Amino acid sequence: MSRRSYFFALAAVLLFSLCLQAAAQENFARVRGTVYYWYNLEPLKNSIVTVNSTPEQTYVARDGEYSFSLPPGTYTITARYYRDNVLLYFAEENLVIPEIGGDYVVDLIAFPLFEDTEMPEENALIPPLETYESENVWLVSAAVASLILVLALAVVYYLRSRRKRMPEPAPARPAQEPVKYVGLPEDLQDIIDRVRGAGGRITQLELRKSLPYSEAKVSLMLADLESRGLIRRIKKGRGNIIILKE
Repeated sequence: MSRRSYFFALAAVLLFSLCLQAAAQENFARVRGTVYYWYNLEPLKNSIVTVNSTPEQTYVARDGEYSFSLPPGTYTITARYYRDNVLLYFAEENLVIPEIGGDYVVDLIAFPLFEDTEMPEENALIPPLETYESENVWLVSAAVASLILVLALAVVYYLRSRRKRMPEPAPARPAQEPVKYVGLPEDLQDIIDRVRGAGGRITQLELRKSLPYSEAKVSLMLADLESRGLIRRIKKGRGNIIILKE
């Protein structure tokens, strides 16, 4: 076989593999999105995103972004963030894909877990870090064949890596003097200082643990501060998030 015939044979196999891959891809919808941290809505890096497809797919969102290829159906997409094998933040969204094809964007906002939040027992440990690029066997086979052919024609095709620009650090904010409210009782001022010390946002459970008061008294004190227009409480799950209004 001449060199020219060999080249055309390889090109034909490559074209066939790409057509097979494209045909298989048309039967799937692309689902993508970003996992955000609830406090500042910044991407939550190294989150573990899972979708209950068959088989189940798991994606490690190292920069907070994830992507799946899914056929029509009803799915639940969950995001988890661990630190030292402890689950700290969790998000869950349901998705219905009515027909083949399409591009769906599903962003997830991961909130902290409250003490009384019920989670499935299997979520106590980090799941295996397996990432499925596709659940279709033909799609995987076509991708492998394409990779082999690209390597065989390396003299023609070259891989170029893209340099990602690092985000510039945000300028530091000047320190502000703590605000003291005239006529505010000392115990209520203490709560204001603690919320401000936590960055202006804190869960009611964390605040109660840091105060020498009962849960009922803390709730009454927060209601007093809310009536004065100094804080705002947001209901999340079975707990509250306290936000300082300044």
